[in-house]
Amino acid sequence: ITGHADRLTQVITNLLLNAAQAIREGEASLNRILVETREADDSLFVSVSDTGSGIAPNHVSQLFEPFFTTKGAGEGTGLGLALCADIVHRHGGEISVESAKGKGSRFTIRFPKDTGLKRSPVHSRPPQGAAARRLRLLIIDDEPLLLRAYERMLARTHDVEVALGGEAGLKVLRARQDFDLILCDLMMPDCDGPSVYQALSQEAPELLERLHFCSGGAFTQRVTDFLTRVGRPVLEKPLNQARLSRLLDERGNT
Repeated sequence: ITGHADRLTQVITNLLLNAAQAIREGEASLNRILVETREADDSLFVSVSDTGSGIAPNHVSQLFEPFFTTKGAGEGTGLGLALCADIVHRHGGEISVESAKGKGSRFTIRFPKDTGLKRSPVHSRPPQGAAARRLRLLIIDDEPLLLRAYERMLARTHDVEVALGGEAGLKVLRARQDFDLILCDLMMPDCDGPSVYQALSQEAPELLERLHFCSGGAFTQRVTDFLTRVGRPVLEKPLNQARLSRLLDERGNT
């Protein structure tokens, strides 16, 4: 096949990591992870299987949705498999999963031979739930993986700019203030969400009503007091795609 070696390596690496995480600690010698390849007339297949914990049947259909995860808090963002699926689809391929709870899982990727990257038509149909108009979004977060995922998910239907950390976000906002929506992580080192809010309240207060916070963990007392005082919305991380779509719909119709 023709494709991006780094991206394809990312897919296989992520599947291997998922397989390793499916095996309980202390039971490595009792389980196995197997990588297999095979060739058909017009396709190449790669599969990664494990004999780990498996996946509940009601979760299998959701595995490739952005931000869906079966892992506990702090163990994953629910982005890995969604990114894998996106990369595979861009290469014209397909990814599927077979799993039995308590017995393990098998992820299989099919690539067409020598077709190169899949190119989406310029006038492709927007995803269901797309906002009524194209919005200008700024996303501020200190996690590069999340920023890349947001860009991938939203860039086809909106103009997305990302900033790695609060200081970078403020630098963007000092240069331009025409964003329809600003999503800002609450808990960041050095310059956190409250610090971004405080700076905007002094420099560009008209942007505050466009500011929504995101958070993936417990708040400090300072942040709790801040949220009570300012009353800005907080979206729980990992972001729920349905809620994010509703928010974009609301902004797009105003």
